Amino acid sequence: MKSNPKFKTISEVSKEFNLPQHVLRFWESKFVQLSPLKLSGNHRYYRKADIELIRYIKSLLYDDCISIKGVQKIFGNQKINKLIKNAIIILSIKSLYLPIISY
Repeated sequence: MKSNPKFKTISEVSKEFNLPQHVLRFWESKFVQLSPLKLSGNHRYYRKADIELIRYIKSLLYDDCISIKGVQKIFGNQKINKLIKNAIIILSIKSLYLPIISY
């Protein structure tokens, strides 16, 4: 996949958040809500919604000093989980229709 502004590779996201790539892969294993697209040879491609979720997870872990287990409990909360899913759906829909609307 060539440079597509809708998607970022794991290395681009890693640099953006100043996190090692293995941390992002580890978070994928701990937070089911974080699931980047895996295409062509299992390469990860992060959507805007994934990037926003990473920003939120990083904030909870690093700024608020909440443990991974604590963040999992937050995400396990039905209301919060539903909000996250809705945000991901809305951001995905916006990214699909934004190019059409901009014409």
